[in-house]
Amino acid sequence: MVEIQDKEIEGILSAHRELLTRLLSARFEEDTGFQSRLEQEAEVHDGEEDPGAIPTSDFAVQEARAREIRAILAIASSKVAAGKRSSRSKGADS
Repeated sequence: MVEIQDKEIEGILSAHRELLTRLLSARFEEDTGFQSRLEQEAEVHDGEEDPGAIPTSDFAVQEARAREIRAILAIASSKVAAGKRSSRSKGADS
């Protein structure tokens, strides 16, 4: 099996995140409800209904996944907002 160094993994993940945020930001512009549907899917149910429940390692993985999804959605959303600001300022310059 090929051994991958931490920095290489970091670069791969960074590239995936960049491509994904660009794709998502394009989709957000087309379908305004798409972002809210993804945000709902990122919610983690942490056993609030059972306050005595002990978090497991599965919960830690689920929480990390949800945190990453929220971060990607936030980046994509900010790209859309920046694009709209840029479009408005270009329109005002004309």
